Amino acid sequence: MQGRAQGNQLLTLHIFVAHAPASKAELHRRLWSSSDPASAQYGKHMSFEEMNVLLRPSAEALDAVRFWLKENGVHWDTQVSLNPAEDILEVTLPIRDAEKLLQAEYHVLTAVNGKSLFRTGQYVLPAHVARYIDTVGPTTRIPLHPAKVASAASAGLTYTTPENLRERYGATGVASTSNKNSYAVCGFLDQYFDPKDVDYFFKSYDKQSVGKQVAVEGPNVASSSGMEATVDVCYGSAMAAGTETTFWSTKGRMPGHSDNEPLLQWLSDLSKDASPPLVFSFSYSDDEDTVDASYAERVNVELQKAGARGLSIVESSGDGGVAGIAPRTSCPGGKFMATFPATSPYVTSVGGTGGAAGAETASTHYPSGGGFSTWQQRPSFQDTAVDKYLQNGGASLPSSSLFNSSNRGYPDVSLMSEDYALTQYSISINVDGTSCSAPVFGALVALLNDARLSKGLPSLGWLNPLLYAHPEAFTDITQGSNPACGSAGFPAASGWDPVTGLGTPKFKAWLDIVQKLPEAVVLV
Repeated sequence: MQGRAQGNQLLTLHIFVAHAPASKAELHRRLWSSSDPASAQYGKHMSFEEMNVLLRPSAEALDAVRFWLKENGVHWDTQVSLNPAEDILEVTLPIRDAEKLLQAEYHVLTAVNGKSLFRTGQYVLPAHVARYIDTVGPTTRIPLHPAKVASAASAGLTYTTPENLRERYGATGVASTSNKNSYAVCGFLDQYFDPKDVDYFFKSYDKQSVGKQVAVEGPNVASSSGMEATVDVCYGSAMAAGTETTFWSTKGRMPGHSDNEPLLQWLSDLSKDASPPLVFSFSYSDDEDTVDASYAERVNVELQKAGARGLSIVESSGDGGVAGIAPRTSCPGGKFMATFPATSPYVTSVGGTGGAAGAETASTHYPSGGGFSTWQQRPSFQDTAVDKYLQNGGASLPSSSLFNSSNRGYPDVSLMSEDYALTQYSISINVDGTSCSAPVFGALVALLNDARLSKGLPSLGWLNPLLYAHPEAFTDITQGSNPACGSAGFPAASGWDPVTGLGTPKFKAWLDIVQKLPEAVVLV
């Protein structure tokens, strides 16, 4: 159902001001120099203040945007909120004023989840201001029918618990001791958790965590707890033993899509925080064809900003094999579908495995999301690993017409994703998927950070160059595949593969590696 939006209804526009090319180039250079273990600048992350100075748009750009808003009746002091870098504006105004500003008509849509959305047809930015703006939302994109799948495995199967995950990956007895350490799991799409479920989970499956409190940033409605948020909080907080853990909740949706996460809103909030958690994990992803290119490109910039500040971002790869976020028998356009932001080079994408310890294979419960991006070019840190896979795959690979092997391959790593014990409403259930493996991997990263912070060294930050430099610190997964779209998908193989990435982590090996990384940068 749809109709003209009422003119007096309030709307918040997000305006992402473009950065100067030189600023973006310097951000990319600083990110690489502080994240490449071979660099003399390894670990020299940018401060909050440095980041804000570097990414502040030019006076010319800000003046143009400010003048455009004022000439359309927007009161800068009362209706406009800026982040510290002044590159993200939130403008609250009546629909009628937004329509004047964008030379467009807003309609109200009732989405498939019952929520109301404001959308325009085509909108217009004057030439004198359009050159200074990356993207504006909400505007044109119309929501598609959701394809996400939540699962609970049948009762009676063997549970995966924090205790056996620690044993499986070599982290038994490891706990954070630094008061500077921190970890957060993200909550999107009105997914919340009930602290009572977490308490019951600890008492049932991880007694060493009993009494641990989880902080909350943003909204949390305990009476409307969801499985996604519950598994993230339970396993993220349990596995990050001794680490201050936060449920970082962001309301809203991606502009123009009723079932996509508000990634830029989350990253905008992050850009305002001078001391955010050092590791973020999230278990939400979208088919790449549902994400506008300009939106995705700005997400990449914001993720680079996070990495350059020393933050690690961990993301699940999805549970649809080569079909994207969910299994399906056919793919749009007859080609494989990838998931975003798992395909961003600036997140560490986590796939799923199953099977006994020491004999893991690619997950058979839900096919691990993996393959190649439909638009994101392959980063250089992947070249050797991906080329080896493509050269050795031969006839066992899917037809080259189904994917673009020159683009970003994912996942980067993998971890057990089957039969996780969970308690919700005081009932024990089993759950599957990379939504389980991502918060566990993120928690292990938090414990690795502790080993550095305890010695006065900086956090690990953007992980991917380091991970690909040490394939020996993973257990290689060589069995299984990720079928979907009427295809067998990609086969797991020796070395990196687009099913299980580099493999599953050997925690003790990583502990040794991160403590021997360059120590030139010491925190005071």
